[in-house]
Amino acid sequence: YCEDRSLATPVGTDMYYAKQSDGYCVQDTGDTMATVTDKLYDGADACCSGAMSWIPSVYCTSRSEAVAADRFSDKWFVDYESSVCRKDCDPDATGADPSCEVATLSTYIYYDDASTCCSSTLGWIPTDTCAAVSEGGTAASSTGTEKWYADYSGEQHCVKDCEYDAADASTDTCGGVLESTAGVMLYDEADECCAAKFSWLEADLCVELSAQANGGYTSKWYVSYQDYVCVKDCEVDATNNPECGGNPSDTSVRLFADAGTCCSSMLGWITSDICESFSEGGTAVSNDGTNKWYAMYGDNLCVKDCATGGADATCGGVIDNTAGVAFYDDAATCCEAKFTWVDKDLCEAVSNNAGSFTDKFYVDYANEKCVQDCDSSGGDPCGGNPDDLSTRLYDTKETCCSTALGWLKEGTCVANTDGTTATGSNNWYVDWGDSKCVQDCPESSGGNCGGLAEDWDLLYSSSTECCGRLPWVDESSCT
Repeated sequence: YCEDRSLATPVGTDMYYAKQSDGYCVQDTGDTMATVTDKLYDGADACCSGAMSWIPSVYCTSRSEAVAADRFSDKWFVDYESSVCRKDCDPDATGADPSCEVATLSTYIYYDDASTCCSSTLGWIPTDTCAAVSEGGTAASSTGTEKWYADYSGEQHCVKDCEYDAADASTDTCGGVLESTAGVMLYDEADECCAAKFSWLEADLCVELSAQANGGYTSKWYVSYQDYVCVKDCEVDATNNPECGGNPSDTSVRLFADAGTCCSSMLGWITSDICESFSEGGTAVSNDGTNKWYAMYGDNLCVKDCATGGADATCGGVIDNTAGVAFYDDAATCCEAKFTWVDKDLCEAVSNNAGSFTDKFYVDYANEKCVQDCDSSGGDPCGGNPDDLSTRLYDTKETCCSTALGWLKEGTCVANTDGTTATGSNNWYVDWGDSKCVQDCPESSGGNCGGLAEDWDLLYSSSTECCGRLPWVDESSCT
């Protein structure tokens, strides 16, 4: 460069430098002389690879030639908009190939011929078709691959990559030709597509819907919980086919080959013969319940699965959908399984009848007594069932008093429970405050009664024995 520019009339070096804005290299000669800041390369290839390695070499080197008319690669590239491959050549040249189109800097991949370009980039179009229309310069029209792909719009199923024609029954499975298969998974069979793409759907239903992609029915059975029957997936016709309910609205619903299997599998609490008969007749079943026991958590008791308002007071209402509900043969088993925090005898009693009792005892803190779980109309100690069924029950009033009201004298607690006044033992104990011996009986009884003894007071059968605990007090003053 220095040597050439040192001449009286510089002629150029004939080397190449990069023209970054156009994506090719130019020769340092004539009207395209390089500047002092341009890096020079021995040839176009060296310039393209050294200065603009991110631009496809076929594009750069072809446009770096000295003669402008030859600045094309004659390589092929894809035109996704027209679904064809184009040739990088001059479309304005005399006798130009109809496939010619000028490649741009945004074209990154080139192929030696139309067939290779078609098979590599337009795989959903038959290669021969694509190559023929590409070389003829017209847009390709694909008939599809006839393989299956997932159709997420509307009903979820798989469809074939082909054109649907309402007048041609053979195209019922077609969902339209894919314009581009880029990123689309294609499958040979509908069941493969359903398993891979719609695993949350009932497999048979997905396959059947795929087989009738543009409308149709499977003729299989599915449950209708609202009517307590199974209905058939067929066109609704109340007059001629009352069992038909149309396609299920929930495509994840299970399908069955016949009404009997559907009834036994999905409506097990209804007698199978009755369910099957009503299903095939297209009539809703009247569900009377199972007459088994289930938990009524709000009331801490168990009730029967039967309609309320009848003679059986243990009925808690019919369970419409038994899915996930545990049923038991009797109240005792239900109580023990579901209400471990409730006394099982109390739970069983109130479950069997609102007027049943356990005859056990529970505490009444407000009145400092224990109350018996028995009919309150009989008076003390009966107080009826406890308001809170989780209340702890005791087998005897003595156990209740000592456990729940331990700060009271047992005699006082028991007397309060029975609705009587405690009389005491009439034995003697020391009244340390007055330094004398008194009897264990209410003070209102007079005499030597000093009130009922506390639990910690030692009792003696005679005053002499008690006074022995007060040796510094004269015996005549001890009582």
